[in-house]
Amino acid sequence: PLSDDVLKINGHVNTGREALSEGENNFTLEYKGKIYNLIFRRPETTSWTNPFGDIKSTDAFFNSVKYCNMNGLMLGTSDTTFTPDAITTRAMVVTTLYRIAGSPKVNGTNNFKDVEAGSWYYDAVTWANENGIVLGYENGNFGTNDNITREQFATIMYRYAKKIKPEMNVVFDPYPYNEDDIADYAKEPMKLAIMSSMLKTTDTISTNPKQTVSRSDLAMGIAALDKIVLQTLKSSDVVYN
Repeated sequence: PLSDDVLKINGHVNTGREALSEGENNFTLEYKGKIYNLIFRRPETTSWTNPFGDIKSTDAFFNSVKYCNMNGLMLGTSDTTFTPDAITTRAMVVTTLYRIAGSPKVNGTNNFKDVEAGSWYYDAVTWANENGIVLGYENGNFGTNDNITREQFATIMYRYAKKIKPEMNVVFDPYPYNEDDIADYAKEPMKLAIMSSMLKTTDTISTNPKQTVSRSDLAMGIAALDKIVLQTLKSSDVVYN
């Protein structure tokens, strides 16, 4: 039997040449009884040229859009537009999260009636469901084209963060926001999302959990989540580039 000290990459022992030769940027590392997810990112530089006429450097979400676009996490709605105020759907959010995970290969099968084989979101939704990141509705649908709410968005991001570090505990005390209008399943995810800047707030009391998420909101959330993942992997002694 192999010692726990042996490093395995994507299940391969030794240097992991087989995994690296596949040309992927998403890897699973096993070392000393622990499993880590490793995603290679391009380092942020100042050479990115903003292609979007509707995104200005003075926008609060400019750096988040830049980060997501230069790393291939979010594309524009055209070659020259980002459409920051457009509302995002559940399929859009999960597809973006799938990209942040490195677009790993999908081995599972789709369990949702409204997720079509061959669609642009099929792999993303199947992957997310397989990993417990999305559960869908009681009627068997995923809600592919439904506008995503802030509490749904926070919950999906929370589940992904827990996948990266299952033992993560979210404790924020005192928490200054009103929780009365937040669904029970989303209370802890909303805390993480608000306090980590994955979701912006409009005042000092309300979290507006039932409001929809725009593309600029999505960019800010994804950029914040990716940095949380970075810090998590660094704190686990895993190199993240």
